[in-house]
Amino acid sequence: MQAITVSRALSAFALATIVFLPNLEIFAFGLYVFAALSDAFDGVIARRFNVTTIGGAALDIACDKYLTIFSVLFLIANGGPLLPCLMALSRDILVQAFRPISIDGRQLFQPIRAIGVLVVIPIRFTTGFVLLIRALNLALPNMVTTLTWICGITSCVVLTISLAKDWGKFRRSFTPTNGWQH
Repeated sequence: MQAITVSRALSAFALATIVFLPNLEIFAFGLYVFAALSDAFDGVIARRFNVTTIGGAALDIACDKYLTIFSVLFLIANGGPLLPCLMALSRDILVQAFRPISIDGRQLFQPIRAIGVLVVIPIRFTTGFVLLIRALNLALPNMVTTLTWICGITSCVVLTISLAKDWGKFRRSFTPTNGWQH
């Protein structure tokens, strides 16, 4: 299953290399669709065949972030407004920074697939849409700005829900402790 996950990271790096090269727009769109679908199905396949591993889960998170970073940078490069793109990235950075913290034996910002999907789908859809428009050589419609704002707002709403759910534990993570090392 790691091969599927690693192929997603390689796809993100390949996309960053070829996305603005002439005559490769359709290939870039297909590569992005493959990467997005691998994101959707690699965990499902691993659980189905009982081949999940801690390392595979960590690798999956890293590869998801590579694809998200590519997506956001691509949207910015295509005229997507900076603020909602930064909102989407900020949510990912904050959640990943606090996930390793456990308070009372419970991880902060526990991964919940349904919540993750709410954040990922708008970003993947908007990026795929822009890639498709470019592949078809059409002018980018004004709705790209609206879709990008939906991505940023969705990320902020999901972060707010996560913070509200774990607010007490989140606040306690800032309580001074003796001997804690970073």
